Amino acid sequence: MLNTSLLSYGTFAKTLTFPLLKFMSKPTDLKTLLKPIRVKKIQGANFNPLIQNLALHSQCVQPGSLFFVVSGAEHDGADFIDEAVSRGAQVIVTEKLFPHLRNILQVQVEDVREAMSKVAKVFYGAPDTKLALTGVTGTSGKTTTTWLLQHIYETAYGQSSGLLGSLHYNLGK
Repeated sequence: MLNTSLLSYGTFAKTLTFPLLKFMSKPTDLKTLLKPIRVKKIQGANFNPLIQNLALHSQCVQPGSLFFVVSGAEHDGADFIDEAVSRGAQVIVTEKLFPHLRNILQVQVEDVREAMSKVAKVFYGAPDTKLALTGVTGTSGKTTTTWLLQHIYETAYGQSSGLLGSLHYNLGK
């Protein structure tokens, strides 16, 4: 569970655009990305564009992006659709269609968050099936423990290892 007092929606949303996983992404056609989700309706032009980027935050949209319209506790992603489109979003994934977006492809789904997780899994090559993860929790000593574990994985086992923490991140090799 996220501590929302420490992490604003904007920071969280920018994190979910997965800039750290950019090296794992590869441009993928929309039909491939939509295979694992249940689509209610598709509306707009160009029914199978090549998606270059996934974005949950309008400021992270780049040309060729697929933008997820998510309602949050403080902000509604629908309020940022025009900004996302002006930044180059090709596709909008939403729970309700927007009639004013005639030239933008809209994919209507029942649950945007569920669709987002399934689309991201395809776009980033199912990293959950390729990575071994170790989580460290507790009151104190987490940073030291994770640094020690990373060192052990890399030196004793010869495995490339990354580290994501609140103080820093290291993607390894």
